[in-house]
Parts: sequence; C-alpha cells; structure tokens
Amino acid sequence: VLQAESRETPRYQNIKDFLQTGTLPPEISRKEQRVLRHMSSRYFILVDILYRRGFSTEYARCLDANEALEVIQKAHGGICGGHVGYQTLVKQIVKAGYYWPTMQRDCHQFVKKCIKCQLHAPSIHALAAYLHPVSSPWPFSMWAFDVVGPVNPPASNRHRYFLAATDYFTKWVEAITLETVEGQHVVSFHYMSKNQQRNLLLSLNSQLA
Repeated sequence: VLQAESRETPRYQNIKDFLQTGTLPPEISRKEQRVLRHMSSRYFILVDILYRRGFSTEYARCLDANEALEVIQKAHGGICGGHVGYQTLVKQIVKAGYYWPTMQRDCHQFVKKCIKCQLHAPSIHALAAYLHPVSSPWPFSMWAFDVVGPVNPPASNRHRYFLAATDYFTKWVEAITLETVEGQHVVSFHYMSKNQQRNLLLSLNSQLA
C-alpha cells in the first residue's frame, strides 16, 4: 500500500528546511514557493520532529510512509485494533495524534486488501425485493435520466460525461455529452428533448393520417 521511502518525504524536507533556515528550494517556481511558505505556517519543529497544527489546538506528528504503514497495521489489526472500516481507522489515527497527506487513500487501500476483513466481514442479509415496473400513461410523459462518467480518455471536445434520457413508454433514448454535470444541463436537455418529442409525434401522426 505504502511504498518505502526515505525517513522524510521531499515535501516534509522542504517544509523543515524552511522552518529551520528560512530558505526555499531555488528549483521551484515562485507560485510553488508561495504555496510552500503558506503551508509551512501550519507546521513546527520540536526536538527535531515535525508536527502539524490542526484546526483546533491539537498537534499531530508528521509520519513518513514507513511510519504510516506501521501505524495503520497496529491501529487496524494490532492488539487494540478491531479491523474497523477505513473511515473509523482514519479517525482513530487522527485522534492518536498522527498525520500524513494521504491518510484517507492509504487507509482505504489497506482495509480493502485486508484478508481477515474479506473473510470475516459481515455480509448483507437483507432479502432481495421484487422489482416493480414503472408504467407511463402515454409516450414521453415520464423519463429516466442517467449520468455516465467520468470517462477516460475524454472526447475531443474534453467532455467526460454522458447524459441519457429514456422514455418509459416507448424506450426512446436521447443522449448528449457534457464537460460537467449540473442541474441547469439536465433542465435544458429536458426542454430540448420535449421539442424533439413534439416534432416526432407530429411526424408520426402525419404518417398515420
């Protein structure tokens, strides 16, 4: 889950150097230097150990990858561990006074790969419910909207999402691509579909007449 690395990550080392000497890495841009200077305001050094200030008055010790893996293993499956879910695991580690930038991701991956959790985790015992068909009184009166995405790689126009609308009565499908999905896109797509539906009904009526 966590790859072995030196005792301090480059991010920690840059912060530590700035706190100790006030110097910034010359190879990074001015924007990155401003970000590093702002980020360093939340850290301090005590007995050569880097700590991070929390949103309250609590302090958390910064861990490298090797230390973080050891803490995860002990908190999840050690003597005091209960093989809890990853969100509870993160809360326990934060409460214990530890921090590293990828806590959420690392805990999630560790719990997902835990063999004991996979073997003994409680399974869902709820009975499957019957499916109830949804009926529509006439064509184009009820629609189902579905969003698919994000899709990688994106389309040539950088759109990553598909918005599809399916009529319950005729099973007619309308679909468009979107760069982002917002409520206004669904509303405008709905009105556009209604105009197309009106034209389709007029065409069908003229053919049947």
